[in-house]
Amino acid sequence: MVEEWVKEIVDDVLGPSKMAVGQTLTHPDGRMVYILSGQYWGENGLSNFWSWQEVKPDGSLGPKESGYGWC
Repeated sequence: MVEEWVKEIVDDVLGPSKMAVGQTLTHPDGRMVYILSGQYWGENGLSNFWSWQEVKPDGSLGPKESGYGWC
């Protein structure tokens, strides 16, 4: 388990993640995406691995994608 003081130091340097499950935000390539799952902090350290789906202009969702967070 990651000690709270370690998280505080990292957040002071990098800032807290702005990503959260259930959030819709802009992917670095300009697409709007809906965050399905993921976490910034894992059980043993920094994770920042997420899964998302593109939100298409008609409101439908694209295929599931995964990768490391960008904000």
